[in-house]
Amino acid sequence: MQPRDLTDTGATIVMATLFNPAPLLSDSLASHVEPRITAMNAVVRSLSAQHGVLCVDGATSINASNSYIWSADRKHPNGLGHLLIARGVVDALSRHTGEPLAIAAVQLTEELTGRYGLVPEELTALQAPLPH
Repeated sequence: MQPRDLTDTGATIVMATLFNPAPLLSDSLASHVEPRITAMNAVVRSLSAQHGVLCVDGATSINASNSYIWSADRKHPNGLGHLLIARGVVDALSRHTGEPLAIAAVQLTEELTGRYGLVPEELTALQAPLPH
């Protein structure tokens, strides 16, 4: 199956770049991780452009230097990090389709503020500004 087979049905295919844990790693580990993440993200962007699918820029959609969004292994996002990524996907889909996905965005915001006790200012600080 090719991406066109799905998009021809009206589906929106979403690919996402990875966000980079290098700011929280030691210099020696970061020097190994960062080039790999950068190369992987270049492949994701290239393939999404080649196949005409939506690419969510996970690399810039959240503030990866904030330690509150990482799991203990510092390689993967924690629950909060995943919720922020999901919010970036909802925002990107909303911009892509031109349709507000307000319910999903509100539910994600409520989850972020309820489960993690964040106030809107803290939530904004965790998110990187999304390009428009």
